[in-house]
Amino acid sequence: MKFKPAFSKNIKTLGHCDLVTPTISTIHPHPISSTPYPIPQSLQTHAQNYLEELIAADIIEENTAEWASPMVLVKKKNHTNDNPSLRLALDLRLLNNVIDGCSYPLPKIQDITTKLAGFKLFTVLDLNSAYWQIHLPKEYRKFLTFTTPWKTFQFKRLPFGIKHAAAYFQSMMDKVLSKCKHNGIHCYQDDIIIAANSIQELNAKLNDVLSTLQENNLTLAPDKCSFATQEIQYLGFTISSQGITPGINNTDKICKFTTPENQKQLKRFLGMCGYYRHLIPDYATKVHLLNISSNSRTFTWTSEHQEKFQELQRTFFTKPFIVQTDWTKQFFLNTDGSHIAIAGILMQKQDDGELQPISYYSRTLTATESRYPANKIELLAIHNSVKYFREFLFGRKFTILSDHMNFKYHTNLQNPANIVARWLMDLSEYEFDFQHIKGKNNLLADYISREKHGHADMSADTILPASMNTQTINTLITQELSNEIILAAQDTDDDIQKIKSSLQEGKHKNKEKYFINDNSGLLMHITFHQNYLKEDICHKTIVIPHSLKKPALQQAHLSHMGIDKTYFILKERFFWDGMYSDTVNYVTSCISCCQYKRKPHQKQVYGQTPIPTKPSEFISIDIVGPVRSNNYVLTVLDHFSKHAELFPITNIQAPTIARKIIQYITTFGRPGMILSDLGTQFTANIFKQITSMAGIALHHTTSRNPKANGQSERINTALKTTILSLTDHKIDFDLAVAVHKSFYNSTKHSSHGFTPDIVHFGRNLSLIFDTITAPIESPLLTEEGYTNTLLSSLQVLQQQIRDNLEKQQDKQQARLNSNTTQRAPKVGDVVYTLSGNQFRPKFDGPFEVIKKPNKHTCIIRELDNPQAPELKVNIHKLKISCKRFDYLKTNGPNQSDVQTTHQGPVLRPRIL
Repeated sequence: MKFKPAFSKNIKTLGHCDLVTPTISTIHPHPISSTPYPIPQSLQTHAQNYLEELIAADIIEENTAEWASPMVLVKKKNHTNDNPSLRLALDLRLLNNVIDGCSYPLPKIQDITTKLAGFKLFTVLDLNSAYWQIHLPKEYRKFLTFTTPWKTFQFKRLPFGIKHAAAYFQSMMDKVLSKCKHNGIHCYQDDIIIAANSIQELNAKLNDVLSTLQENNLTLAPDKCSFATQEIQYLGFTISSQGITPGINNTDKICKFTTPENQKQLKRFLGMCGYYRHLIPDYATKVHLLNISSNSRTFTWTSEHQEKFQELQRTFFTKPFIVQTDWTKQFFLNTDGSHIAIAGILMQKQDDGELQPISYYSRTLTATESRYPANKIELLAIHNSVKYFREFLFGRKFTILSDHMNFKYHTNLQNPANIVARWLMDLSEYEFDFQHIKGKNNLLADYISREKHGHADMSADTILPASMNTQTINTLITQELSNEIILAAQDTDDDIQKIKSSLQEGKHKNKEKYFINDNSGLLMHITFHQNYLKEDICHKTIVIPHSLKKPALQQAHLSHMGIDKTYFILKERFFWDGMYSDTVNYVTSCISCCQYKRKPHQKQVYGQTPIPTKPSEFISIDIVGPVRSNNYVLTVLDHFSKHAELFPITNIQAPTIARKIIQYITTFGRPGMILSDLGTQFTANIFKQITSMAGIALHHTTSRNPKANGQSERINTALKTTILSLTDHKIDFDLAVAVHKSFYNSTKHSSHGFTPDIVHFGRNLSLIFDTITAPIESPLLTEEGYTNTLLSSLQVLQQQIRDNLEKQQDKQQARLNSNTTQRAPKVGDVVYTLSGNQFRPKFDGPFEVIKKPNKHTCIIRELDNPQAPELKVNIHKLKISCKRFDYLKTNGPNQSDVQTTHQGPVLRPRIL
């Protein structure tokens, strides 16, 4: 191999570079000496063997000197008691206090991530035991003598822990990589990143770097390098061509951080979060209260502190996101201020016309600044934001977006106050346009700088903030479909126009199937069927033109239900030829469903429960969560009607659960029996007392057996998919739960063939977008007539449901006894691969099978991207999907349904 010498698997083949010469000078001549730290008996033999290896590798040598620091053994990640893996380090705190430092600047991490903009492929290289590859002159080795329980040694290479080691190492790497001929190569300490737009370009740059490292006798750790990936973990960030998010490992630590019990723990938490503050809108306000607590003399923790703590954790769980900088596009700076904080968001307009965030800035105001008048705070926000983003804005024309009406007034003042004059003088260095936004519409920065904020009416061209994507549910669903839009689309559809013309002329051969609505002018379709009372029903639906098939499917599939439920929603409201096959294709190719749902035909053996005879006779309860950080949902399922009531909750303590059960009882009536698992909230005395007082029989499943409550488990699985899919696209958690409940209860249930709403309430409740469908004309009844009709209908309905439930249990048992499995993937199939990461969807994709070397293995590549690297995957880790029909595709190759339906968000989540 040409570059084999550039890699070292162990310290024996470690590189040795003398491009820089470290020096050590002390501020006084008096030696620093410490006694050795004790080594546990179980590790002594391993520690001695490790020291012998370092001597053999020419990294340390025996000596005696007046200077001495104690040795410390640090466990590596792969350390186990049976197979110890240790790293040698020194406690150099005393030495560092008496030696002079070395001034050499380390790269700014944000500068490196900014320079990676526009690249699609990345390679990350990691030097093996990096500092040990720098030669240490003999005259300075005495200072780095260290003591052990057996002997004293000194380093012949630069050790970790000495205070100017990072400066010397960065200086060396900058000199080495300055010899490379290509751009897109960056280094922070021992981590080298190579960015490119094609495999050919990446290979050329990689060859350049490896040749340079080899010439300078530096070696890499092969197990720590990653090659030609579209997404990398680098310096604590997840970086891809789509943008930047916090790294998975650090996100995991932040989200799992337990409630701080003292100031030290709180400062540690805030330090972890602060590293990502440029990715997080509202950061200054979110940490304002926590910062006060961390700096106070006494540690206090209230419910308000806990709320802010959990809010910050939720921010990380929902993946804060910024896009890569495009230096060819204009910058927009949106600013605002309040008595608490000032804020700015740097943005660029993308190809789709949306403003996307490049970086966030915010800080809390000092006590003096908080007393400034409002117009002065607004000017401070503009000044500080421009100053913060100077490296982006200086020398370029940009636009400031602000609701600061008096900005021009300040610029025209003859004798401004001293501090205002200084701010205006600083701003005079920049070339910018000022665009005023009405205060009620400046939600973008208002959201950052205010603790409490309302919702304002927004026009279509108003800039929307990343975290304000929770518009009203009605807007979310119906913004692309209305009577006017459908009528306009019908008027431009040739096939529909032919039908309308023939109907108006009385010549249409199927005029019993179509008619034109007198009020709306819409072409309607008529079908006849029998209801459960064996009555003939005339069902009228809107004929959807070809151009609106995609929006109709998006609406019906918003809750990410399966094929049958999505089709039920459609056929109750719309009609077009081939609607079922389009539904199958749309649902099967839905990226969110493919990523979050389990593989089809994956057996789930659930316990069977007795069949009740009426609603409210038997309910089961369960808890879903935590989903998206510290959010939970209490699910209550009626086993007869299959009606589900979902309660979003922030904790699962017994009093909270008890209050929700009381709320359920007062709304839907007292159930005869409740089934739950053995969770402590369901076995607590308060819960038992409530059920006992209400005369409710309480039953529990066996320990660690969730499938015994199978019907609730199925509801929970579907609910998780909806929540994860919608909140991944910045939809509010409570809103996602409400969407799922509405769609679930309004669609036909496979067990009894009716909607849970009609069984539970005797009528179907409207879905959110039902305002655009034709009203069902019913005969007018008196109150007594309506009651008699409803009661007789429900009696027939309940008997039919009991029969259907019995039949469905038999079908389920037969399905479990079958051996149906997913077919083997073949070349050309669209597939998803198991991710194996709890902070990502269950499956990654979409990919395309391009080769099949044998019956157990597939070679896959990112769909519609021939330049993407090829991956070798076992077929058991693949889930088969399909390619979406061209006329049903969304605007981008990797956008899922919610993003296209809901055009408000400025953040577009990456597809993992």
